[in-house]
Amino acid sequence: MTPHLTAHILPLLLLLLTTPTLSQSTNQITWAAVTYTYHGEKTPDFHSPFRSIDLTPLGAQQLFNAGTGIRNRYITSMNISQETIPINGISVHDLDNGQLDASTMDTPHVAASAVAFMQGLYPPFDAITSDEETLSGDGGRYEFPLNGYQYPRIATLSDLDFNHIWIAGQSDCKQYSNSQLKSVNTPAYVTKIQDTQAYYSSLSSTVFPDRDSSTLNYANALEVYEGALYQYNHNSSIHTSQTFTTDDLAILRNLASEQQWTFNTPNGTDLINAIGGRTLAAKVLQKLNNNIASSGTASKLSLLFGSYEPFLSFFALSNLATGPSAPQFNTLPDHGSTMTFELFSTSQSSSSAGGATTMPSPDQLSIRFLFRNGSEADAETRAYSLFGRGNAETVIPWPEFQRAMGAFALTDILDWCRTCETQTFFCNAFEDIASGNNSTNTDENGDPYVQGSGGEGKGVSPTIGGVIGATVAVAAFVFLVAGLLLAGFRVEHRKRGKGDGNVSHRDLGDISVLKRGGSGGGNGGGFKGADRLGSDTDLAFKGGAGATIVRHERVGSWELGESPNGDGKVKGSLDKEIESGIGTGRVVSGTDYGRRSRELERENPFVDPVRAVDQV
Repeated sequence: MTPHLTAHILPLLLLLLTTPTLSQSTNQITWAAVTYTYHGEKTPDFHSPFRSIDLTPLGAQQLFNAGTGIRNRYITSMNISQETIPINGISVHDLDNGQLDASTMDTPHVAASAVAFMQGLYPPFDAITSDEETLSGDGGRYEFPLNGYQYPRIATLSDLDFNHIWIAGQSDCKQYSNSQLKSVNTPAYVTKIQDTQAYYSSLSSTVFPDRDSSTLNYANALEVYEGALYQYNHNSSIHTSQTFTTDDLAILRNLASEQQWTFNTPNGTDLINAIGGRTLAAKVLQKLNNNIASSGTASKLSLLFGSYEPFLSFFALSNLATGPSAPQFNTLPDHGSTMTFELFSTSQSSSSAGGATTMPSPDQLSIRFLFRNGSEADAETRAYSLFGRGNAETVIPWPEFQRAMGAFALTDILDWCRTCETQTFFCNAFEDIASGNNSTNTDENGDPYVQGSGGEGKGVSPTIGGVIGATVAVAAFVFLVAGLLLAGFRVEHRKRGKGDGNVSHRDLGDISVLKRGGSGGGNGGGFKGADRLGSDTDLAFKGGAGATIVRHERVGSWELGESPNGDGKVKGSLDKEIESGIGTGRVVSGTDYGRRSRELERENPFVDPVRAVDQV
């Protein structure tokens, strides 16, 4: 064969060889993906009692790389390959929070990991499509800070939010903690502590000279491994040490993996240790079902962030740890690891209408599971078979995947509460709902709500209603007090003791008196206090048959005991009548009406009030 002919034939042969690959790559249509990511490196638990546990710069870089890896596969692809098929219709440059669902625990290093991941998933973009919100009135453009930084919406969940169980089902689970206590008291566990104690003690002089040597043991295997790894990554003397090498790190990792495998995988038929994997499986099914129900428009990319426990639990529940790739799944994942569930179809099973691709029926959809251990440049994203299928059977029909996951998924919040025997606020609320024979439904996002007997609207349980009622009552009280204060009322505290001068005052025993601002003695006193007008007169009881005439005039009023004569004497209308002998033969009360109003304030409020003068 001549060189000239060879030059023409070789390109044709290469084209023929690559054609099936190109056809296969363009055959897949990705509809949705759900990914769970292990947080980045954090400061060790025992690093310092005065320092919080936070994400390190290395940990942030690990999560940034993980986000970049997901971006390269599902958002934008630089090459044509079956391994990099973007999700159908997902925004490439502009972050669209309507297409994403991101959830993380509120633990600082986990929440920060989610932010770092999103920076890699949608990096700053300073050429965002011009629309009304970016245009400036002077003809220019407004840009986001940090060269177009994009702001993701991330749901940050605490243990008080029932949604936290989907990404950290082991958290706040009482029976999960009890199971761990049972494990550490078994003879096998105690023997393991004794057999490894010599090795752990040797680390006291090399890696942990400042740490209490009594804490260096198998019981703290995970903390010791993470602490040693942290020292190796950040301490140059440890990194270059001849007495502590990467072989020691491997030993510590194997010991920590063995311990955590015991804590987070099923014990025979008892699945409580694997609670984190069971709730994660439920969340995966929920998100993929949301996408299918919306014909591929909702929950395109669901991003979950947490710790290593759900990884180990799912590895065991899905038979990854006993399959052909078992060694990969019998150990702790590296920081920044991701496992992804990919929903897709083929172009033969899909149709196009008006240029848009239509999602096929669920029985024509498939699932692929992918795992990437760590986020280093050489960490490869690979597909693995689930549920004991053959090593090459990495594609699972959606109905089969749904049945297999549903076999161990814990999809109901009340089931989680009862399995864990946890008495949290939301568990008590759902128990009240169940005991009241109310049905629990889910909204468009899959979150539960209570539907009343009428079938319409969203009701609340008695517990939640009680909380709302108490809150309203407290708010009403606050507004009432604020209104009184604005109206001029004050609380005055009276001390025990006697008054000034020769006038003795009754002891009220430190009683606080609520008084109207502006009341007091002087010409501004009286029953209206500061609001009295010059034309106001006091009450007058005019006589009829057998009645006594008692007039209380503003001039010389009985409240203030003021004399109109200017002689300084305390006289009122009643005093005048008594002095002049009016009403002889009547019964007159001996009560002193000459007291001032401020003395009346000191009167004990629990005795009989002052009565009008009785006369026959």
